Amino acid sequence: MKNISSSHFYNKLNKKKEFHPLNGQIELTYRCNLNCVHCYCNELEGKELNTLQWKKILDNIRDEGCIWLTFTGGDPLMRDDFLELYAYAKKMGFIITIFTNGQRLIGKTLNYLTKFPPHCIEITLNGITKNTYEAITRVAGSFSNILRNIKAIAQRKLPLILKTNCLKQNKDELGKVKAFTEKTIGKSAHGYRFKYDPMIYPRLNGDRTPCEYRLS
Repeated sequence: MKNISSSHFYNKLNKKKEFHPLNGQIELTYRCNLNCVHCYCNELEGKELNTLQWKKILDNIRDEGCIWLTFTGGDPLMRDDFLELYAYAKKMGFIITIFTNGQRLIGKTLNYLTKFPPHCIEITLNGITKNTYEAITRVAGSFSNILRNIKAIAQRKLPLILKTNCLKQNKDELGKVKAFTEKTIGKSAHGYRFKYDPMIYPRLNGDRTPCEYRLS
């Protein structure tokens, strides 16, 4: 699959339609291998769509004119069919971004994305010390795992952005995460490699616990 500029797809839009949903996000799953204190979909359960159902949705999204597509969750890499869905969307010409915690971005998945890279991979790094990061993820060993994976991804020269949710737990490490980002994956002359998000939302089930971790 070769890289094609976005203008190629804009020119193929149905000119009879006045409006097109050019940009969209789909949550492939609520499942995640972390248990972050602030997550808005934490502890949600529900029946997931199967592979065929998601492919039909991707067909519909494409037919409506969407070009930019984000796979998110939960963590989308939790699905066993993630690469199948990614490849299906890629072959249809979607410009794809992947939101992930990066914990499963290894092995077969990393090799495939190296060969057929997305527009961007965005990994959440909510701390630059073990104590801070794992106080938020609540999973032992997750800090050393993500550092190892980020360095492996950076070595593959994949398009990578690191991002941080602004929380009471990590407010003193935001600058250090940015410095780590620039040291590990470099600076970009045409964009950014690090970003932060101050918005923390209640959970989808109405639980307002995440709001306790908001900065003033």
